[in-house]
Amino acid sequence: MSEQIYLSNLARGRTVKYIRVKILSLWRVRLYGFRCKTEMLLADEQGTKIEGTIGCGPFHNVDMRELREDAWYTISDFVVSVPIRRTPNTLHPFHIKFHMICVLFVSLLDLCGVVVYVSEIKRMTYVPGEYDASTACNYLYFRLMDQKGREMPCFALGHYAADFMNVWTSRGYQASFRYQPVFCVLRFWKVDEFMGEPSISTRIGCSKIYLEPTLSEIKDLRMMSVFIARVTWAIEEDEDCDDAVVSFSMAYFHDVSILRPCITGWHIRVKVLRMINVCINPRNALRLVLVDDKGFKIDCWINGEYAKHYAEFLKEDRWFSFTEFRVLENSDRVRLTNHPFRMSIFGTTVVLPADPPSVEPRDSFTPFSSIIDGTVDESVLIDLIGVLSDVGELVNVGTNPSDLTGFRLSFRIRGPCGNAIDGLVSGRSAMEFRKHYDLCVSKPLVCIMRLWKVDRYFDGPKNVRIVNKGLISKVLPYPDVPEAAEFCTMSVLMCWCDK
Repeated sequence: MSEQIYLSNLARGRTVKYIRVKILSLWRVRLYGFRCKTEMLLADEQGTKIEGTIGCGPFHNVDMRELREDAWYTISDFVVSVPIRRTPNTLHPFHIKFHMICVLFVSLLDLCGVVVYVSEIKRMTYVPGEYDASTACNYLYFRLMDQKGREMPCFALGHYAADFMNVWTSRGYQASFRYQPVFCVLRFWKVDEFMGEPSISTRIGCSKIYLEPTLSEIKDLRMMSVFIARVTWAIEEDEDCDDAVVSFSMAYFHDVSILRPCITGWHIRVKVLRMINVCINPRNALRLVLVDDKGFKIDCWINGEYAKHYAEFLKEDRWFSFTEFRVLENSDRVRLTNHPFRMSIFGTTVVLPADPPSVEPRDSFTPFSSIIDGTVDESVLIDLIGVLSDVGELVNVGTNPSDLTGFRLSFRIRGPCGNAIDGLVSGRSAMEFRKHYDLCVSKPLVCIMRLWKVDRYFDGPKNVRIVNKGLISKVLPYPDVPEAAEFCTMSVLMCWCDK
């Protein structure tokens, strides 16, 4: 095979070199009639991402039905071109296009788990060739338990059988070793059917086996795998494992800040900070803003197929656990959170009510000074807390008086140091905004402006305001947060009255 390169080294034109990539997302796009093309989001071993397209028509060496997400493939003889989308899904300057004759895929996987059974080295019914080693017909069977307690049959073929057994016995392990769970990482293994059983097996030359590796990147996966193995063995032996289950539910949640597309098996506990229906033909979708106990936020999409169910099940300000979800790159021009990725819910995702943490996360409010001096990231929606003042009259600037999108309402919001920023709310939100304000005109309205956008409509420090982002933005009057106490001091109230 030709030289291996990485996605960051690609140049425009056709390349005969090969790259190992993982399919992060895979979808079909209908062109016309019954013709479809396949689009993919790919990532290499360095974490670089790129989009790829397989056009309609016959392809050699690949069955489109066998392509799977979260699987590794080797690709070669493809065309590198400029992105075909006006708004691409990655930051890569190029796009991969597979043509009909020269596309090659070889499925390889990376797995990790606890070894729960190891057989003796056996010999298959196979006659070695003239240049084959004497160990070519050897194989070793073992089972690997993943982070959900599922067992995967694994076959180490050829010299891999002896390599595995040598390391296994040198550590004093036996076939059924349960004194201590043995964590194992398998790299570059092939999905196969061996001796009539769906399994994974070694691939000559590239497969790797690591017993008890000390890699910081998989520390959480190792802890979860070992725990699941201990609980499974305790259940099989009728031992009491309630305390272990409780400790797992409290300790084995991943932080939202570490979510990445190239890793699966995430398990998080989050609070639904905001939930909004989004109109996407032909069915509505559901958009969430989630926050974990550390205060990190992430955007979450639920498509129309599952939106109705989750709209009834999920509630704002409630805690839930999420397992088996996709993590994708967030390429929106205006993002709901500062997280570089977003979540996507699909059929196998498990969402359950969860107990709140012992300490609720504190809101992270944007300082007024960062908005005025222009240091705030204006591509991310912000949260503000302050006192409303100078609320104008509700006006309709549209040509149709019954069209709610034409409503506008201006206001000002003051921070704890007396800094004031102009604001503009539009559409149906303007009517709700005015309604809340009219109910509180007898006293200063301290409120949280949740998920508002900084709008710099002209150059200069004074030409800045906050505007609502459709129905996503929200106003929370008189919030029960520590920061609200700062606005109850006499100096702030006097400043509000004078203004």
